[in-house]
Amino acid sequence: MKTSRRDLTAGWRFLGSNIALRSIMWRRKTVPMLFRDRVKQHPHKTMFVTPEREWTFQDVEDYTSKIANYFLQRDLRAGDNVALVMENRADVVFVWLALSKIGVATAVVNYNLRQSPLLHCISVVNTKAIIFTPQMAPHIMEITASIKDKREARFFIYGESEMYPQFPGENILANLDSMPSELPSYRGSLDDNLLYIFTSGTTGMPKAAVIKHLRYIFCGIMIHHMMPLKSSDRMYHYLPLYHIAGGVLGTSQSVLFGLSGAMAPKFSASTFWEDCIKYQCTVTQYIGEICRYLYNQAPKVTDNQHSIRLMFGNGLRPQLWMDFKNRFRIENLRELYGSTEGNANIINIDGTVGSVGFVPTICRVSPFLASFIYNLNIIKIDPESGTPERNKRGLCVRVRPNEPGELVASIDKKPQCRFDGYTDSSATTRKIYRNVFRKGDECFASGDILVFNNDGYLFFKDRTGDTFRWKGENVSTTEVEDVISKYADLSDSVVYGVEIPGLEGKAGMAALLDPAQVVDVNKLLECLRKELPAYAVPLFIRIAEKLEATGTFKLPKMKLMREGFDIKSFEDPVYFLDQSEGVYVRFDQNLLEKLVNKELRV
Repeated sequence: MKTSRRDLTAGWRFLGSNIALRSIMWRRKTVPMLFRDRVKQHPHKTMFVTPEREWTFQDVEDYTSKIANYFLQRDLRAGDNVALVMENRADVVFVWLALSKIGVATAVVNYNLRQSPLLHCISVVNTKAIIFTPQMAPHIMEITASIKDKREARFFIYGESEMYPQFPGENILANLDSMPSELPSYRGSLDDNLLYIFTSGTTGMPKAAVIKHLRYIFCGIMIHHMMPLKSSDRMYHYLPLYHIAGGVLGTSQSVLFGLSGAMAPKFSASTFWEDCIKYQCTVTQYIGEICRYLYNQAPKVTDNQHSIRLMFGNGLRPQLWMDFKNRFRIENLRELYGSTEGNANIINIDGTVGSVGFVPTICRVSPFLASFIYNLNIIKIDPESGTPERNKRGLCVRVRPNEPGELVASIDKKPQCRFDGYTDSSATTRKIYRNVFRKGDECFASGDILVFNNDGYLFFKDRTGDTFRWKGENVSTTEVEDVISKYADLSDSVVYGVEIPGLEGKAGMAALLDPAQVVDVNKLLECLRKELPAYAVPLFIRIAEKLEATGTFKLPKMKLMREGFDIKSFEDPVYFLDQSEGVYVRFDQNLLEKLVNKELRV
């Protein structure tokens, strides 16, 4: 009885979402076809408001058809891939939506990436063309020769580029006026690739997760029905469009369901609520850091003069939850859990503080029934190896209430249970556990540690593997280690995340094997900034006298993580990235106390 209302509400919404999805599948409606339905329904309704202009649904339909016809004339065809390197703006949606009309998939590349990571993301997808803005041209110029060495790709500039007139790229916008606005005849399939969204994963360079039309539609439907959202809602968009949160969960509400939205080029804590008021928004998204940044702003009258009734996202700390909700008068906070590529997706529909979702009571009572209606489970994990514990039959072991374990999701042909993986087949294989609950079955390995309480509510605890989350971004330790090794000429380096009291996520810390202490940490900092986005540059550098490998030649990351930046527990010198000076400084007891007391900006 305690959880019946929650379970019945979720069941009803889930049923509605499945009916909507099955209807789309039966009618074989792809993303551009569903968008066309919205255009016919309300052509003059505002789709996006940008700082430059207001776009109606008809405006976007005509404009994207022109772009589609432009690329048809440049010999792009169904099944081709392109890479899009563009700062946060509505045109990101326009470009990939246009290309989807001719069956071309778009790899949306993080515009913060530079050099090696940027080259990797462009190269890992078999790109036939690279589309970029004048602002991104200098960074594309740096890797042009390397791109040409790897593949034959054409370059297209989205706008005038006076600084780089010699660049071998065609200006898209200069040729659009002559393009027809009639819709291309290509129909496509729900199983066609729509987008590639890059995720850090647990090791190595970013991996390109495959987002098919069906996956995009499923994500949009679940958000729309489970929150739920209304056709009259107006969304405030500011999260990066190269992430699944902003680029899929957010934009799908306009593309698929006809909601109006306001597009901001970036997040600004000082103008966030003013923007929501200005654009009369009723719904927006968050990541945990965003909520903290907003809460740390000095109180203003605009804090509760907005019309935001719903915020959804992930990473809001339980300690901040109610204070944030009360101060800004947010009626509904909807914490969710999911991953770019995975099929493990859950939503907290009733606002239980700290929860990312729940396991329905019937699924906990009967695992047999759960296998038909719920694809999520939590299994025991060996804390040292990070691999599943198995019983005498070689099968995984489910955890009990209040016992942490890794969230896994059964893989089958149902839309909510599909796992399309990455462009890299070996990376896809590494994310699948086999023989989990019965011989021959498969589960998606989330890499995340969760726990559920006696009422079935799920709570996020930590990540397995080597990826940690900082400032709302996933940081691959292997990627940072590769850059350090490239420039520091050190025999060993270890990168890991460390917790800072009162802050979400984990800050980056690198331990460098340098017994003679000859490394210049600030010269290293200059090199790191060239190749890494700001959030991936380590906040701490530890100059280690020794790093003893284990019997399997693995460096002692667990021990280093436990020690963190507690300089009283070891003798190695530590350097801290001073945000005000922009350089590494020696981390001493005084700085340690300031950091713990939240007197330092990080």
